[in-house]
Amino acid sequence: MKNKIFLGLLVLGFAIVWTPGYSDTQTTTAATSEAKAPSIKDTMSITYVNQFFGPAVTDPFSGMQPDVNLGRGSQDAPLGLTNWLGIAFKLNQYPNIALEPVIKFELLPVGEHDFTMKDPYLKLKHTKLVNIGNFNLYADLRLVPGVTTASRTKNLVGSVISKQVASYDIPDTKFCISSTTVVVASFYSGYAVGKPDLIVDVSPNVSYSLLPNLRVDLSYALETAHVRGATFSNQDITLDSGITWDITPTVQFQPYLDFKLNKRVALDTTTVGFFFTAKLL
Repeated sequence: MKNKIFLGLLVLGFAIVWTPGYSDTQTTTAATSEAKAPSIKDTMSITYVNQFFGPAVTDPFSGMQPDVNLGRGSQDAPLGLTNWLGIAFKLNQYPNIALEPVIKFELLPVGEHDFTMKDPYLKLKHTKLVNIGNFNLYADLRLVPGVTTASRTKNLVGSVISKQVASYDIPDTKFCISSTTVVVASFYSGYAVGKPDLIVDVSPNVSYSLLPNLRVDLSYALETAHVRGATFSNQDITLDSGITWDITPTVQFQPYLDFKLNKRVALDTTTVGFFFTAKLL
């Protein structure tokens, strides 16, 4: 039964994302007698993303993230760097659709400098599933097999992740509002009491463009989860404030402050972090 549900969700999600999408600006062009051969950039892209989970703003040189209840460095939460490296293969007839295998790994920059491979995944994404005027809907579906030792120890067979980003540029202003929704369904082969089998994360966001390549962002995130043997409960409620700086057309830097709203809200529990994104191809 679990395998049937897993397969059903996967097929449905891929069917939705695989659709060509709707655009109010779709046009047709006459075929030329000599078709231009597509370049490698037309058929694939390589992207590297790095996220830094940093210390509290009151202790910037600490090698630990703060304990959200005590406000001091936690030995269970060292500073961390999560990394993603993806190679996306585009469809010639549908340039907004791509199939992207992704490698994920974590680095601990202090202490023992641990390197940990995470479960890789296969992502099918549609950058313009719906594109009407100033509105755009991005969607992707990810199949994550539980292949690492950590996943096998938890009896995790795998997960199906669905992500949608709806954005709207407000006309005649420099404001953009958006909402990101992520749903994670996890499947286990054995004992799984106390482990999450469904996680839902909703993050509304508003941004303001200071310059063509510089934006101010404010994002609220609510994560709720269903745990085996229990009911749905809020796991994290955070408020992120930061900037998005497009250093070049292929390099982006996003520093931010992370406020834990469902914990003890204070400077010694507020952390610094950043995203670094580089399009290598």
